[in-house]
Amino acid sequence: MLAGPEPIPGVRLEKELGVPRAAVEVLLGRATNLELPLSWAARFNRVEYVRLLLDAGAEPGIRTWGSTPLEKAIYHGNTEVVDLLAGHGIVPRALWIYAACGRQDLVRACFEADGSLRPDASSARPDLADTGAGFPSRLPDR
Repeated sequence: MLAGPEPIPGVRLEKELGVPRAAVEVLLGRATNLELPLSWAARFNRVEYVRLLLDAGAEPGIRTWGSTPLEKAIYHGNTEVVDLLAGHGIVPRALWIYAACGRQDLVRACFEADGSLRPDASSARPDLADTGAGFPSRLPDR
């Protein structure tokens, strides 16, 4: 609930936590799954909540509903969350993720000396069919 855009009805929190930090820490200490809240917090630009979830041990590389928290933050244009998550690891390791994170060094490493794209650098974006929203797969064969 805290990861959503309006955990308190009528109050849009955006980046701020909006509730006492100690209360959130108690809830996080009792949580059995931190990955789903991390995914939602990344999507809704809840920067402080993302920070607390990562500090509590949430794994940023786990896909929930078809994409990682980093992919969700990139898709929704939440640059501060992108920077925070990328500092904990860039997952998945792909050219478009490196570019979105501003990592020119990693972008350059995706190309061979002759300028061709390395095969391991061209992994596809998330498949919307994996989101559970009923979308058909539209990913190319390769």
